[in-house]
Amino acid sequence: MWSPPLGLLANVLAPIQQIIDQIPSAHLVPPVTGELLNPEEAYEHLQNFAFSQGFYEKAEITTNWMSMLEKEKAYVSFKGVSVVAQKAWFLGITNSSYGNTPEMVPNPLSYTIHAQRQPQYMVAIEQAIALNQNHSTVEEESELTALFTYLKDKCFHIHTRYAYELDPATTQLIRKYLEQLVCLSDTQIILAQKYSSSFMVEIDTMFNTNSVRFPLAIVTGVSNTEKAFPIAFSFILAEDKVSMVFLLESLKELVWNEYLPPKVIIDDQGGGLISALSTVMPETQLQLCE
Repeated sequence: MWSPPLGLLANVLAPIQQIIDQIPSAHLVPPVTGELLNPEEAYEHLQNFAFSQGFYEKAEITTNWMSMLEKEKAYVSFKGVSVVAQKAWFLGITNSSYGNTPEMVPNPLSYTIHAQRQPQYMVAIEQAIALNQNHSTVEEESELTALFTYLKDKCFHIHTRYAYELDPATTQLIRKYLEQLVCLSDTQIILAQKYSSSFMVEIDTMFNTNSVRFPLAIVTGVSNTEKAFPIAFSFILAEDKVSMVFLLESLKELVWNEYLPPKVIIDDQGGGLISALSTVMPETQLQLCE
């Protein structure tokens, strides 16, 4: 039997209760050290419990690709809780003070990850997909479609960031915008882990490379033979903090998950990267180029 956490706003109790009713009862029980979790539902299990208590799990799931052929190895780390997986995932709790966590809010639906649980959220996403298909200009649609098709055919890892413009009164979708795309291949990941981990990368942006006028940010590394190689590409709207945070977080997830990040990033005096670096990779030093 679920009990609303202290401080939960009364006007959101009904929609939250409807969501809670759809969650398996086992997911509402506080997790304990030594608990075995099904790898296919571990993240959902813990995120469901977090939702029921008024916070969310800051989770990172990474896989050591080099040992994939030998054994599956992954881990989840969040809010003092870690899950280590080989054949099964075992839960270990190092901090059980979730009841007093500063991340708790009067309305857990204010978190984007929990807002997705609402039926109207999925309706908005479906409308966004339809809108993107039906209202893009011919030039934008053909160029972006061709780009996504090519990247998927070449097995690139793709991270995208969209903005959704909703009517404030009805929450109906008005328009969907692609704001950023980050892509890199397995080969690029391997080279970056081998040569750029605990070393350096350079980030620079090129302009006027495509008809949709997206600046192209390129992350570059240097091999042991002093040859430069591209680590990742990112189409962005601007060299602002939001774009640089998304780029760095994508690199942390795809490249630096189980490796040390670069000690130095070389860049021009872009304010976006300066601000993003202190947020995402505070131990990495920024070196300005001329």
